[in-house]
Parts: sequence; C-alpha cells; structure tokens
Amino acid sequence: MAHEDKPHNHPVQQASPAMDDLSQAINQSVEKQPDEEVRSVRVFEDRYRCNWWTRQKTTDWLSSTSGVIKRSKFLRVTLVANKLIIEDLSNCR
Repeated sequence: MAHEDKPHNHPVQQASPAMDDLSQAINQSVEKQPDEEVRSVRVFEDRYRCNWWTRQKTTDWLSSTSGVIKRSKFLRVTLVANKLIIEDLSNCR
C-alpha cells in the first residue's frame, strides 16, 4: 500500500520578529542610588531580571572587588515610540 502525502490543515504559528535586547537601556533608565550599579539581563522575550548592586565596604582586598545585590526585580520591558515601558512583575502571582 502506497503512502500518500496529504497536506495537513494545522494552524501555522508565525514566528515573532526578533526582539531587541533592552538590557543596556534598562540599566540607564531605572532609578538608582549613587552607590548602586544596575545590571539587567534578558531572561526571555520581553522579560528581564534587574539587580541593583553595591560594592561591599571592607578593608580586605579580596572582598573589596565583590558586591552585594541590594534589590532585584523581574520586569516586562517594551519599547513604544522610542520610550521604554517598564512594568514590575516581581509581585505578580
């Protein structure tokens, strides 16, 4: 018995256009204290983990190069009309 290849009528999912990584823009846009450094990492799509770091104040030369995360947030970030729209998802459940 010959196998026929019939077209399948499954819905075709369109690939979403590649999204720009907005990590650097987030780092420059979020509020921070003078002693803080902000580092954001894209987790997936428009979701980012944003950490506020501060250097440890110590006299130990080895520890003086390390930092402590003061706060951390999970964000949804989009770019609309060249403006960052930042939504804090940290407390959403």
